[in-house]
Amino acid sequence: MKFFVSVFVTVLALFWLPLTPSEAQNLTIAISSQINEAERQEQGEAVLLFLAGNVEPGQSAEVIDAYDLTPIATFTVPEGRAYQNPRAKLAVNRQAAARILRLEPDHARTANEVQRPINLPGLLRYLGEARSLGEGHDLIIIGSPLYDMPREPGVSMREGRVPGDGLIQGTRGSSPFGADGMGDRLAGARVHFIALDPGWALNDRHAFAVERFTALLVEAFGADLVSFSNDAESGFASVAARASAPDRGFILEETDKMEMLIFASEMGPIASGRDMETGRRFYVGPSMVNDRVEIGLYWPCSSCDLDVYARPHDDAQILYYGRNSTPQGRFFRDFRMGSEDRRAQEQIVLDGPIDLSALRIWVNFYGGRSSGGAEAELRITIGGETYTRPLRIPANAGNGGAGQSAVTGNGAENPAWVAIEPLSLLRE
Repeated sequence: MKFFVSVFVTVLALFWLPLTPSEAQNLTIAISSQINEAERQEQGEAVLLFLAGNVEPGQSAEVIDAYDLTPIATFTVPEGRAYQNPRAKLAVNRQAAARILRLEPDHARTANEVQRPINLPGLLRYLGEARSLGEGHDLIIIGSPLYDMPREPGVSMREGRVPGDGLIQGTRGSSPFGADGMGDRLAGARVHFIALDPGWALNDRHAFAVERFTALLVEAFGADLVSFSNDAESGFASVAARASAPDRGFILEETDKMEMLIFASEMGPIASGRDMETGRRFYVGPSMVNDRVEIGLYWPCSSCDLDVYARPHDDAQILYYGRNSTPQGRFFRDFRMGSEDRRAQEQIVLDGPIDLSALRIWVNFYGGRSSGGAEAELRITIGGETYTRPLRIPANAGNGGAGQSAVTGNGAENPAWVAIEPLSLLRE
């Protein structure tokens, strides 16, 4: 079998290196079947090299398709000293190795733009319901951390989208990520995620948000995310070393908001000292019609959830977290990267021509509490110049977005909402 030669060569080259055999353990490896020939070879050899070096006599490991959620092969090492040799392990598992190396993708789905796509929530649910993964069971997942299933384009993680916490807390019927009632299905299991593609993240903040989402989704099923890496070597090493899950400090924020956060590589920093010190800036130069208008909302309250809404004119749809893309623009939400940075940010970018006299903006106090009202800063960037204004929403608590149609339709007053006409604000 010619396809088998390269695996033998790789294993034999490492045979005399000191291996760290794992203790008797349960092991499952989930891999993507939606890969090209080169990716299939790379993935298959990495998996077989690890299995040959770490599955001990009397142990077995299951390999499953993390996209279609079907078994691929079982790598079983018989009892006996003769099977301590990696070459002997591979020889007795020729059929399993062939199935791992000869994965055939469903070509109807190869238009998927995400490399090595997998169905992570479906995989966790499948393993929790159909397999016995419990205390001390190691689950190695190899594939993209970006969820992108053709039948659910609305929650695709392409183009910087990351599921919000409410999508994890929902039911399976309300969200593909919904883990309500699944908290004990994978209790005690240890998850190691290997992306094998360092280019999936737009920037550090996007990478942080995706890792946070992955860890919280895994934890919602009762398991622990032990490692999250872009290379097989470090990912497999965490399994062989029986590493413990680090304390990442991620907390699932209580919310019923079913939103996809969007991270854009062009988004600016959360705060600019010059802008904060300058205070009021006056609208004196830009023309009434502009090619691009950026609207940013920033707030320091760590327990508050504020939302910005905008539309370029009365006939356009309103952009906000629930509608993050229209022909006129896009909605983005940045992410707090740690306890030191308690500010939050939302941004709407409108592409012109945008008539400032027709532009309307609203801010809603959605969730949380703040005695004396919620404070925020609104920034509007026009013609390369940024104009800032402080805002205060009178309500002492969020109202879950109630009253949106009335406020944005006929201007009804609501203490949880603030309506803004940009020109009047900028000319104060």
